[in-house]
Amino acid sequence: MWTILYLLMGIALYLIWSKGTANKEVKAAIKIFSIQLFLNVFWSFAFFWKQITFVRSGSYNSIVGGYFTNNQKI
Repeated sequence: MWTILYLLMGIALYLIWSKGTANKEVKAAIKIFSIQLFLNVFWSFAFFWKQITFVRSGSYNSIVGGYFTNNQKI
C-alpha cells in the first residue's frame, strides 16, 4: 500500500512540475507538496518504527491538512 501511495504522489509531483517551474503557482504547489511529503515520511517513521505516541495525532492532522491544501486547482 505504501509503495502505491508514494508512486501516486510521485506522479502527482510530475504533473505539477510539468506545468513549468517558472509559474509562481507551480512553485507554491511544489513547496506545499514537499512539506506534505516530509510529513508523510516523518509520520510513517514515528508511527511504525519509533512508536512515538504523541506524534501520531499531530502529524496525522498535518497530513490531512496538507491533503486539503494540495487539492487546489492550478
